[in-house]
Amino acid sequence: MEVYGINYDYGYKCLEANKHNHVTTGYYLLMKKFNQSGGKSPADINSSAFDKSLLIPKPRQPKTNNFVSGLNTSNEQSRERSEKDKEREREKSRELSADKSINKSFIMNYIATKPRRPKEKNK
Repeated sequence: MEVYGINYDYGYKCLEANKHNHVTTGYYLLMKKFNQSGGKSPADINSSAFDKSLLIPKPRQPKTNNFVSGLNTSNEQSRERSEKDKEREREKSRELSADKSINKSFIMNYIATKPRRPKEKNK
């Protein structure tokens, strides 16, 4: 794959993660071409050279939650944050209510000045 300008490590990670992108697509197309031209691959399940150990899943490392460990749980800081959040919400509410009143007056003005169509006579 490096012949085509694809980093080996990146390609390996994409294949391990079973991603569907240009790297894995290129890999599988090249693998298909190789197999059709008579090559034997240990990754091809239909090949006589298939490596059965590939079917055994590798153990994964447990995920760590770095978010929780990075928080400072000081009560004063959490109070300050909550007060700031409340103030932001109040400000947004004020802006929305101002926008609604402007929009309402605009719509009412538009309706009042809109020319009316004459009623159609029933035929």
